[in-house]
Amino acid sequence: MLFRSKVIELDSTLTEIHLKLGKLYRLQKDWNNSAASYQQVIKRDTANIDALRELSDIFTRAKQHANAARMFKRLTVLLPDSLNYQIALMRSLINAHASIEAIPIAEKILSQDSKNSEARHNLANAYYDSKKYTEAEVEIGRAHV
Repeated sequence: MLFRSKVIELDSTLTEIHLKLGKLYRLQKDWNNSAASYQQVIKRDTANIDALRELSDIFTRAKQHANAARMFKRLTVLLPDSLNYQIALMRSLINAHASIEAIPIAEKILSQDSKNSEARHNLANAYYDSKKYTEAEVEIGRAHV
């Protein structure tokens, strides 16, 4: 029992160390080591919002949109009411050429905030990329009202 509690204590210490290392590498603009540190955090704590947020930002900066989308999906599961992460997920999916997956996210955003112009424009683009031209035209019309 004592051994198990020491392992848990050590594991949480390693998580904190990797978070700090990730921040240090990020300040040095060493994106690869920063990402590796945050991935170590997520291996130990799959719901660590700070590490997921940092990784999603690093992947976005590196134009690794599919990886960014994976991180944003996890953030939207953990923080389902966050419009910011839903919008970021939608953007990442479109940039990763997964427009069809962005459509329900854009629709969800618009159901919560019907005046969100970014969601409206991205929904129109996602429809267009998915060859749903009639729906794209409707959304373009709604965007300009």
